Amino acid sequence: MGRVPGSPVALYVAGAKVERVYAFGPTTGTAFNITLISRTGTCCIGINSDTAAVPDPAVLAECLAGGFRAVAALDTGEHDSPVRGGPTSPSVRDAHRAH
Repeated sequence: MGRVPGSPVALYVAGAKVERVYAFGPTTGTAFNITLISRTGTCCIGINSDTAAVPDPAVLAECLAGGFRAVAALDTGEHDSPVRGGPTSPSVRDAHRAH
């Protein structure tokens, strides 16, 4: 499992603003790899998994989303940026579609 800090400023490719960056760590010799990358107030998670280790990736994605919801529920409101995510966020929906 990894947490990779991303660019603190907006990025552009061919004039188009990059909205999300998904990191994918090395998988050689591992059953699965989960990497979180943050940039400009947004966090995205890349998941690579071996079907022998994780037979139902949608369950793994839902468990991760549940964990993030539990952490977000602890929010005291003492920070400037909103906590985003959950089962209806694009990143979680995309994770379900990817598997």
